[in-house]
Amino acid sequence: MQSITRTLTRAKIVFIALIALYWLQALVVAGADTPIATHFGLDGRANDWMSSGGFLMFHCWMTALILAVRWFIAASARWQQGINIPEYRTFSDTQKHLFAGFMDVHSWSFGCLLAGMFLAIDGLILLANTRVPASLPLVFGLLLTMVFLGGMGWWTLRIFTEVKNIAQKVQ
Repeated sequence: MQSITRTLTRAKIVFIALIALYWLQALVVAGADTPIATHFGLDGRANDWMSSGGFLMFHCWMTALILAVRWFIAASARWQQGINIPEYRTFSDTQKHLFAGFMDVHSWSFGCLLAGMFLAIDGLILLANTRVPASLPLVFGLLLTMVFLGGMGWWTLRIFTEVKNIAQKVQ
């Protein structure tokens, strides 16, 4: 149990640091008070812009989304019917408690994954806006997408692995 608490604390600290960096980077990008290139075509050229205020409002909504998704993941393990994992239906109360603790930690990990992705997207936007005219090579977006999807795959496999481990622990 102490290991879970330590991991949870570490995940929360990383999450808070990523959100703080996300906002710091957003303030740096929006600080120029000029239109910010935020959308790019396949050729890498900017094809849409946001105002500084719109850019910051977007960050408010994305932060709320990250927090809501993290909460939903943690809360889903505590709901009456649980989540749609076959082994979960046969869990004892002890196993359900272990799984809920795991999902709480795991939800912070997912929050870190989302916050890291949005931080990287902002980094790409910052990089693109340092060029004249604003442009972003397609390879950067593709690389970010591949890394994010790899992280999602790891995160998902980790859930199923932990469900099997919990199913075997308390029987």
